[in-house]
Amino acid sequence: MKLKKRSISMPPQMYDDLDYIASRLGVSRSALVTQLLTDIVPDIKSMLEAIPANMTETDLVRFRGKSESIVLERMENLRRMKHDLFSKP
Repeated sequence: MKLKKRSISMPPQMYDDLDYIASRLGVSRSALVTQLLTDIVPDIKSMLEAIPANMTETDLVRFRGKSESIVLERMENLRRMKHDLFSKP
């Protein structure tokens, strides 16, 4: 798959943090950002695709529960990632 290049603006501290993380992991900033976005964009996209254009109060209650389950799943994925990154081989 051919990758597309994009320029993005971000606060200096975020740039420095990404630089630090990429350096510690031994990957490029581009690879780091791509991996981070690859993990989260599909979740956000599917959640937005499921939201009706004119939501009712019932829809709001239903989607609050769905978004909570997505957040909890993402947190668990981060916990597993932490163990993978910092465990000794």
